[in-house]
Amino acid sequence: MAEIDPQVVETLLRRNESESLDFKEAAYRVKNATNEEKSEIVKDVLAFANAWRMEDAYIVLGVRENPGARGTVIGLAEHVDDATYQQIVNGKRLNRPVAFEYVALTVEGKKVGVIRIPAGQERPLFLKKSYGKVKEGVVYVRRGSSTAEADADEIAEMGRAAVPSEPTLRLRLIDPLTRSASEALCLTSTVLREMPEVDESELPRTVRWIERTANMYRLPSTPVVAAIAAGNRPSAQEVRAYVRQVALLREVRLGIENLGQILARDVRVAIRIPHRGGLRIRDEFPERPHGPMDFPISHLVGGPQSSTYVNREDDDWLLEAHLGKIQPSASVWSDPFWIGSSEEGTHAFTARLFGDNVPRAIESELLISFKTESGWLEKAESAFYEEDE
Repeated sequence: MAEIDPQVVETLLRRNESESLDFKEAAYRVKNATNEEKSEIVKDVLAFANAWRMEDAYIVLGVRENPGARGTVIGLAEHVDDATYQQIVNGKRLNRPVAFEYVALTVEGKKVGVIRIPAGQERPLFLKKSYGKVKEGVVYVRRGSSTAEADADEIAEMGRAAVPSEPTLRLRLIDPLTRSASEALCLTSTVLREMPEVDESELPRTVRWIERTANMYRLPSTPVVAAIAAGNRPSAQEVRAYVRQVALLREVRLGIENLGQILARDVRVAIRIPHRGGLRIRDEFPERPHGPMDFPISHLVGGPQSSTYVNREDDDWLLEAHLGKIQPSASVWSDPFWIGSSEEGTHAFTARLFGDNVPRAIESELLISFKTESGWLEKAESAFYEEDE
């Protein structure tokens, strides 16, 4: 199960209340509270656990909902620990335990609590003895942004759904450097700028390049050889375009976890990404430029083919990743793609997940936030040449 952190909360703040999300401005009352007050969390957790959903559900405490806009962080006076909430919910006479967790966080300098109710739990869940507002034997279910009592047909369907017939899949973004999986990532792109004045100490690199080439081919260092060697260098425009892309782009992968008991077959993901905000995306790392006399081995010998593709379509990029089979309780990563932005900002993407035995496309909201830092173009060029010396 992925860690709940402020980036996950940021994703939730940008969504509306639904079968998998609820906002509450205050914490549930448990200290010196009546059974009526304590039963509020019991009813809510059971309703989300019984809801018809393919993703984890969240109750975010300390946030005011703003329909159609980002939620407002109000903050909590104090946190209630997970053990207290567990005792109140699972300490009652449930027909079976319900899985959930409470995580205390700080967001925008304020206390925020998140209750997560995992998807894929065996249903129906109900109390075998009334407690406060929660009635004995009643199956509460979340519908849209409200809670209702399930009817007999719906309860029967929950029982049939307990026998799995399709895989339960969860999509996450993967940062290969930290190996962390989350619905939200924060990346830093470096934007290269030209120095106000060219550093004259950079000029000898041309001489070193010529000498290196002459030694490589064991040629005498004559004016003719020097001219040939200099002509074999990649153009300045190619080098600048290359170092700018390398500085801007960061490697990202997609991760899919099979939470169910059924093998997922021919799993693939499609994400449409708009052209905006200085965003750049590639399915291959930029190829290092070379001179006309160089013969890159990669052009002569085919390497392994990536199963992640980026295609440009009108005003969008279409990112597609093919992940094949995913065994039950297993996780797989896609081949990498590279993404960066010359402007700071947050981008929300809707990913659609498909599979041969996934009857309906599973939609997931992914969030990538970009920070930028500045670097000098001339220094990056110099480093490029020095790598070959």
